[in-house]
Amino acid sequence: MKGQFTILVADRNRHVRGFLKRELVADGHAVRVAESSRELLALLRGDETLDLLILDLDMPALKGIELLRRLKERVPPLPVILCCFSTAGVDPNLRFLADAVLQKTGDIEGLREASMRVLRHYYPNRLLRTGS
Repeated sequence: MKGQFTILVADRNRHVRGFLKRELVADGHAVRVAESSRELLALLRGDETLDLLILDLDMPALKGIELLRRLKERVPPLPVILCCFSTAGVDPNLRFLADAVLQKTGDIEGLREASMRVLRHYYPNRLLRTGS
């Protein structure tokens, strides 16, 4: 699957952004990062094709429900994985619009599995056949 997907990681914590970028690049993905809502929106409006957004719900000035609705109305829609410290209080409307909701645990395996599941769903013809 080397180099097939471009993932945007939006998180205000530079350590989290750096960790996720390092791990996802090691998995063969191109990774872009956004540290603010303004930077996130600029990347979403840009010319680069993005395949997946990993979004921290705790970004300042972010209207999550509005953003997710817009992303689902895009053609093609941009899949979104929401990451938060606690999944218990996540608005049901956000859960409905997101492709996955994960709790931040520091363990990358859950995010890898969710990312692969979402990418397979949206881009079944782009995955290399590796037996997995």
